[in-house]
Amino acid sequence: MLPMRKVPAAMLLLVATALPMETDTPSTSCLLRAKNEYYRTTLVSVYPGFGEAFEDRIAHFDLLKMGRASPGNIAYELTRSSTDEKQYRFFERWESLEFAEKWNATQQQVLQKDTTLN
Repeated sequence: MLPMRKVPAAMLLLVATALPMETDTPSTSCLLRAKNEYYRTTLVSVYPGFGEAFEDRIAHFDLLKMGRASPGNIAYELTRSSTDEKQYRFFERWESLEFAEKWNATQQQVLQKDTTLN
């Protein structure tokens, strides 16, 4: 299991209205700008009973560590819903849009290497 950190309340408040909690898609993402910083929240829904497997894949590729170490990253967190065990949310905070986009491309390349998903 991944160590989950508490996300600062101000960050939650900022992104809480950006995405609905219920979605029919497996992953939904939103990027917004505030005070010269960029915030992204991504809602990921996994199949029932696959939460631990999802966390294992994130840990296997060190995505949290990689995200936090990426140039321009201010914060990179993963939380699990306390009301729906199938839902996870990534909270990201970046110095610029360019850094956020570069990380997104890097993350996609890493996940494409995951042969268990293909």
